[in-house]
Amino acid sequence: MDRSVHQARWILAPIFGLGVGLFIAGIYLT
Repeated sequence: MDRSVHQARWILAPIFGLGVGLFIAGIYLT
């Protein structure tokens, strides 16, 4: 495991989760 890949995963995981959360909320509210 490369350290840069592991660090990038920590950064992308919350952004991806937030995007999915907003996407589901957008469908649920409309």
